[in-house]
Amino acid sequence: MSKYIYLTDYVAGKGSDKHIACAASKARLANLSLSFSRQLATNVKVNAIAPSLLMFQEGDNKEYQQKALKKSLLCLEPGEQEGVAAVQYLLSSRYMTKRTLAFGGGRHLALLSKL
Repeated sequence: MSKYIYLTDYVAGKGSDKHIACAASKARLANLSLSFSRQLATNVKVNAIAPSLLMFQEGDNKEYQQKALKKSLLCLEPGEQEGVAAVQYLLSSRYMTKRTLAFGGGRHLALLSKL
């Protein structure tokens, strides 16, 4: 499973010099979803959501925004509705369990290509 997490969520699988708390929390979340899915199956589906950038904060300047957008392949700010759609997708699935749904516009691929 660590291979899956590494490929879908670069920060949780590799860590980060600048975002230590974020990397640790995403790795913890993935592990919790694995553990609870084992413990609660067949009665409860357990999944996690690990998004990258969804929205900028009001104080973020244009230079920061452009730098952040260039970290993904799609180079866009998806907005809060992308998070809502992810939750709706997981709630509508009768079969998916034990997964961390990582979405970041291809951010993990853009970061891997810079190694």
